[in-house]
Amino acid sequence: MALYLRPMKYILKCLKINKKIILNTIEKKISIIKSKIKNASLKSQRNENEITLLAVSKKKTTVEIHEAYNLGINNFGESFCQEAIEKIKNLKKLNIKWHFIGKIQSNKTKDIAEYFDWVHTIDRSKIAKRLSLYRPRNKQPLNVCIQINQGQEIHKGGLNQLDETISGKLHDDNLVDLISLGSKQDISYGYLDRLRQDLTQTMTFDNFNYKNSKVLERGYQQAIEFASNPDGWLVIRGNTGSGKTHLAASITNQLETNETNCIFTFIPDLVDYLRLSINNTSPISHESLLKDLMTCEALILDDFGTKSNSTWIDEKIYQILVHRYESRLITVLTIRNLNEIPDSIISRLSDTALVDHIELDSPDYRQTKTQK
Repeated sequence: MALYLRPMKYILKCLKINKKIILNTIEKKISIIKSKIKNASLKSQRNENEITLLAVSKKKTTVEIHEAYNLGINNFGESFCQEAIEKIKNLKKLNIKWHFIGKIQSNKTKDIAEYFDWVHTIDRSKIAKRLSLYRPRNKQPLNVCIQINQGQEIHKGGLNQLDETISGKLHDDNLVDLISLGSKQDISYGYLDRLRQDLTQTMTFDNFNYKNSKVLERGYQQAIEFASNPDGWLVIRGNTGSGKTHLAASITNQLETNETNCIFTFIPDLVDYLRLSINNTSPISHESLLKDLMTCEALILDDFGTKSNSTWIDEKIYQILVHRYESRLITVLTIRNLNEIPDSIISRLSDTALVDHIELDSPDYRQTKTQK
């Protein structure tokens, strides 16, 4: 017994030291942020006590959240529903206001309505109705941020119209704060959607023929499961003609049916769009294009790994993927050869907590389709 006593003490000591380092780091970061808020308040002649500091706590442990709470933070934002619910349950004794800050999927509305105090943001009437339906009667009304597309721009998210009972209350200063954001006209969604519209009309789960291949059948079932309950990333790998584009288009079609806002694009086309967007005569705003690709609810990139012959383009695509990875946004990639993918991306694709894989090591799918 004595042989194991000293090593255990050493391990416990190391754990305490690591915990102390983490807590000191949290305290330092909060102090810096509060100092910046104070300085900004002075410059804008605002009372700093009117400003709420919302700490984004996704991927953080309950220990770290508890420490931030002890340092005066009581508003925390989460974008990964299931991970957040575990934290909320474990920290239910603390007076914390929980904010859901991610894109809302219909199948997550019941949990969000039950566990969260704030929702950022509602951009579809269907989501608003489901949140209202599932909000427990014994809880305070759910605080929400509603995104309204007042310019009715087809490429922008948000509600185009509200019913009279809601629109009438928008003028109640005791209930509503209004923030109006001007927008530059751009048509990035329109450009990016051209290919998707063609593919989703011809490539669906219904006409995906997997009967002659166990590999295709397994891939089909995995794709169906992801489209039914989208969460995180999906990588579909296969040789030319393996059926990966058909599955990716089918997923896009299903997500759109479920009112998930998607962008589907072929990588060579995306490269052209990015090049075009930096041209001042282009109708596409470069900043808006990047923002759409980074923040859309679901991004499907077909034939990822295709060479762009441009370091700048590669960096932009890397920037898009890193943002979506850190934000845990729904992303689907089809890939022919992993050797064509940069190591920095391969590392992220190896994250089994976020990324699922479909391997299509099968004969040419286009030939399989003709075999009846």
